[in-house]
Amino acid sequence: MIGTKDDGSAAAPGRPRVVYIAGARNCGSTLLDAILGNAPGARSLGEVAGVFRYRSYLACACREPAADCAPCVAVLGAIDRVGAAAEFTKVSRLPLKERRAHWTLIGTRARRRYAEVADLVFDSVARTTGSRVLIDSSKNASRAAALAFDSRYDVRVVHVVRDGRGYLRSRRTRAAADGTRHIPVAAMSGWLTKNLLIGSVLGPRLGKRRYLICRYEDLISDPRSTLDRICAFAGLDATGLVEAATEQGVRRSHLYEPARRVDYRHVRLDPARLQSQRESRGRNLAFWLLGGFVSARWGYDRRQSYLPTAFVPVGDRPLGS
Repeated sequence: MIGTKDDGSAAAPGRPRVVYIAGARNCGSTLLDAILGNAPGARSLGEVAGVFRYRSYLACACREPAADCAPCVAVLGAIDRVGAAAEFTKVSRLPLKERRAHWTLIGTRARRRYAEVADLVFDSVARTTGSRVLIDSSKNASRAAALAFDSRYDVRVVHVVRDGRGYLRSRRTRAAADGTRHIPVAAMSGWLTKNLLIGSVLGPRLGKRRYLICRYEDLISDPRSTLDRICAFAGLDATGLVEAATEQGVRRSHLYEPARRVDYRHVRLDPARLQSQRESRGRNLAFWLLGGFVSARWGYDRRQSYLPTAFVPVGDRPLGS
């Protein structure tokens, strides 16, 4: 029932529900955000934690100037009028950094203040669009805790987990494009820390009614059952979502965010995405020894047998094959 939180605090009756997508970087949060934002009565907000970066003259992720971005302009105007963007400058820098991990366990004045400012954004969106479910894909565990425990809204957390090998390959590709050095151990530690913080600390505190885990690979390979499960949890109508997301794709109608390297204006679920996660036997072993064995708790194994057609390295094939 909307209006009551598991921790005993009350969310105001009649307010829209907030679905917070949590996870490590490159986990598929933008993809899920875009799809859920196309459900009837839903509104995709992108990374609300990054609203403080808004400037009307900057290009939005849709490649239009923010002041001319049709899906955003009315909502951003409402946010400007209540001063939320300016307040976020004080409380929401570095939206993807886990600098306040203690928020998952301890209520502080800063945590309550973050929730208050985020609520100003949610209020503005709800009044402007009339949406009943708002999607925030900020990913950060500590911000998820702030909203779940201190927001006036009914907040549900969807934890998107991606196989660490897919994450590492994404980071490696990004480093090559930027001309920077890729350090697997450092990247791996971030992936492990964030997922364990969300899954082992925040998840148990929220309980099954307010915390749901979703594997990126299941969203890609079995979108129907995965989206049905997420929509049931979020209170959304999944009718037509799978067809739209897998066939023609969906248009992202988000709140402002800076233009990205990858064009996310239009997204589609494509099983070929999983092929990029296949790794050699040597890299699979290195991943497992670096801490990847922890991912067994989410159903991954060293040989990546969860992939639609399991990759069998040459050295592991029977003789004569």
